[in-house]
Amino acid sequence: MYSGAHTTAFKRITAAVVIALSVLCAQAGTRYISPQGSDANDGLSPASPLLTADKALSLGADVIVCEPGIYFQHINLRLTGKPIVTIRSASASARAIFKAPECILLADGTERPEGGKVFSFPIGDNVQIHDRNNRIYQEGIPDRNTLISPHERHSLQGDASYRCRATIIHRCVATTLTQAMREIEASDSCKWFYDTANRRIYLSRPAQSSPAHAICYSRGANLFSGAYSGTSVDISGIEAWYMAVNVSDMYQPMLTACAARYVFSGGAFYWHNSTDATFIECEAESAAYGNTGDGFNGHSTPGHRTSATLIRCWAHDNCDDGFSDHERCSSTILGGLFEYNGKAGVTPAYGSHNYTSQALSRRNFNGFYCVGTVEDPTDGPGSMTCTDCVSENNTRRPTPLFLFPAREATGYGFAVDGTGNSATIIRCQSISDRVPHHATPGTSIKIQ
Repeated sequence: MYSGAHTTAFKRITAAVVIALSVLCAQAGTRYISPQGSDANDGLSPASPLLTADKALSLGADVIVCEPGIYFQHINLRLTGKPIVTIRSASASARAIFKAPECILLADGTERPEGGKVFSFPIGDNVQIHDRNNRIYQEGIPDRNTLISPHERHSLQGDASYRCRATIIHRCVATTLTQAMREIEASDSCKWFYDTANRRIYLSRPAQSSPAHAICYSRGANLFSGAYSGTSVDISGIEAWYMAVNVSDMYQPMLTACAARYVFSGGAFYWHNSTDATFIECEAESAAYGNTGDGFNGHSTPGHRTSATLIRCWAHDNCDDGFSDHERCSSTILGGLFEYNGKAGVTPAYGSHNYTSQALSRRNFNGFYCVGTVEDPTDGPGSMTCTDCVSENNTRRPTPLFLFPAREATGYGFAVDGTGNSATIIRCQSISDRVPHHATPGTSIKIQ
């Protein structure tokens, strides 16, 4: 029979064993990665980090802690059978940046002067140059056209001096090399041309740049290369460059303080057929795909009810809309800044249902705009409700970057288009928009 002392000692030992086992289990589920790591390590501590997230997943990780720095890799969620994977930066003040490994075009010393401000470099056989509004970016040099003026300073911009951290190099209108050389020399902005005959890119750099600054070509790629595995994600403090952040088909994905930049895709962030996707203080920058490219983009196929919530997000300089969800989607936007997008700041479309509160949409083609013919009659017409929102100076013409027809901006502040669609505007302001409120025939708009 145990004495009281023995019983107490036994309880302490049991508790210690339970704690030790819990720590071991937690360690087994958590792996650390670093740009300076090695997949020959075990990844169980910051002192022995792995190099790739894929290796961490293959070792059974359901939590991946990323040291700040730059990773040239995708993340293949098909490597795990976990219902949810957490991926987070190890630092609350610095992000881990994942860049598409296919996108680096120019290494030091490979450029060739062509006379004047034009130089060229060869394109490897592994790079396919598409013909739909692709962009080339000069890294390391902020785009001078995106300088944030003092009167447009917003808390969601953080300490950024420019909206875009890389300079966009525009594709030439010219169709021959001789014409392109003249166009590049004469242009005030940076231009590029691809000569298919000798597989060379001809372009001009921003004035402050040097061969040490990489030049990158954006094409279609996703951060999560196996996003359709049935696994959901909880990610924080992660940036994707030249890749979309795709959380399609996921249940309750959560993204906090993340960014997607310079994406050749229909959306920088997209959540097709997802349920209750949540984006908190995320930034969507410079998405392009032909005439489209939304900052935040959702679609739904028949039989699904796709849903998303955005909380204090920033969408800017995207080819199409800052935010746009579509057929059979429902969404909520709480706060946020939507600016300098090629079409509208916030656009529920083709039968989606959106509620937006306390958001600012400015310097877009339009401000808040519910559009489109309903694609699924069983879902009914689309709807938009805006409460305490501000639409400001939405009179921009599309820039040459966008392939939309050259025309003046319609400049709607709050508008609805598409038969049967409706909009309700409650305590909202339209400041210096060309048309404060607009409804086409067959729609309804209620101003309260």
